[in-house]
Amino acid sequence: MTWWNRRKTVPEATPVFATAQPMPCKTMVTGPMQIRRSVQYGYDTGKPAVDLSKHAPETVQLVKGPYYAAQAALKAVGLFGVRIKIIVMVDGSGSMKGAYAEQDVQKMLNRALGFALNLDPSKSISVFTYGTSVSRPVLIELSNYSSAGTLIKPDFGCTNMALGFEQALDIARNSEIRLPTMVINITDGDPNDGVSKIMAQKAMTRSVVSSSCEPIQVKNLAVKSVPYLETIDDLQSWYEVRKDNSGNTVHDHEGHVILDYNPKGVRLIDNVDSQKVSPGDSDQRWAEAFAGEVRDWLDASAQVGLITGVPGIDRRY
Repeated sequence: MTWWNRRKTVPEATPVFATAQPMPCKTMVTGPMQIRRSVQYGYDTGKPAVDLSKHAPETVQLVKGPYYAAQAALKAVGLFGVRIKIIVMVDGSGSMKGAYAEQDVQKMLNRALGFALNLDPSKSISVFTYGTSVSRPVLIELSNYSSAGTLIKPDFGCTNMALGFEQALDIARNSEIRLPTMVINITDGDPNDGVSKIMAQKAMTRSVVSSSCEPIQVKNLAVKSVPYLETIDDLQSWYEVRKDNSGNTVHDHEGHVILDYNPKGVRLIDNVDSQKVSPGDSDQRWAEAFAGEVRDWLDASAQVGLITGVPGIDRRY
């Protein structure tokens, strides 16, 4: 499992946001690994999605720190100006009750919004909780983010992560904004549907594997050690990022990752990054967790055809 960020440079490109178009697959990618949909790459040179300097200080008071920390982290990995849709699913199981009561969930959502304000042109994020059931998605933006923790409604039941993730996929698939999507999953435990923990984990794994055929990255932010999230992070992919003998990512002359075909893979590409964080961590640490491995995922998605129009990358598989 990877707990650090990789740094690369993104070539500049003209801003473009286009409707998703179905992409045919080469013969090698068949059956369950067939690409289901693709989207156009979006990039706006050197600009955040929302300019906080144009808003009243009292409006941005709580999100200002996370926003600028996220901006620095995105610049460090060459992602400043990239456009990505953000969806946030928050564990609403019983073990998270203290995190809600102590305003830790509010702090985490402030950081997620600060990250999204740099990337998401919708200027808002869809947020919901999952427990025994999933809550109604709420749009969190600058006008209501300070009360985000009270707008979402956890049931404090079990940890039906697969049910929550399926709702996130529905939101991504039906969004009018056709962009690469990051689903941020904030949790403190393994999947558990209240009946069978093993079956709950299998259901989530199936959904994650299936979503590797779509332009979706799963960003698991675990507020304590969660073994299952390490497992899905380490699932073998059909197209693996090439590593050297020291385990470092190998890049081409333009700085993009190089993929190798792996016939033992169970998913199309690596679409999961799991990191351990704490509500008490700094804004910088959270920003680095958000930004980690996004560049690798964008590169790999472009090479297999999930994302089109990425500067300097042609579809190779």
